[in-house]
Amino acid sequence: MGILKKVLYKLAGTNEEIQQIYVEKGPCNEYIDALMAFQKKPSGFDKCLNADMLISLERYDEAEELLNSVKINAFSDDDIKSMGNYVKANLYLRTGRREEAGEIFHKNEKLFEIYFQSPSKMRYFGAYLDLAADIVSGEGDEKGAMYHIGRMRNWSQKYEPNFPVMSRISYVRVLKNLGIEKEIFQAEYDSTKSFIENYDGYKMQWQKENMLDQLEKAAK
Repeated sequence: MGILKKVLYKLAGTNEEIQQIYVEKGPCNEYIDALMAFQKKPSGFDKCLNADMLISLERYDEAEELLNSVKINAFSDDDIKSMGNYVKANLYLRTGRREEAGEIFHKNEKLFEIYFQSPSKMRYFGAYLDLAADIVSGEGDEKGAMYHIGRMRNWSQKYEPNFPVMSRISYVRVLKNLGIEKEIFQAEYDSTKSFIENYDGYKMQWQKENMLDQLEKAAK
């Protein structure tokens, strides 16, 4: 491996072996374990990102312990306040603490809107909108949920132009939260599943199964 490549991996907080795990297996347990072992002194921001990945793998206790090691308060920098509170709201949402998740979201919504729409963080904007749609639909706010889904679709046009699937998975989750008629929900679920299964542009073998897994979780 060339010196430049080694430098780039170091700046990204990873190495070639860890990246190879990701290419072959995606965001799996082996990948996050190797990544956290490699990060001898992870920053607070790194811990927030790692916690979010642990949440996606349903390793909730570890994610919460990691988040608790990060000081998230009014004096924290914008990265910690925004990403930390986003991940904490996501954790609460996935562990059945919807009211607490909603409190964090509404308290920090203005900050989230500014932070996740900044040029360097726009790649995370879709995930933020998914969280927003999930929370407000769980509160029975159909208009608000559809507003966030619409924004997510617009985001997808730029960041997922060939495979706009994240907004479709989010829409399935919103329909489930709102208790929309079973026939409408089932039709959207079936259509999204077919879209994922028949897409032929995956760059990595694990991506299809990952998308199908996200859809199943959204439909629960």
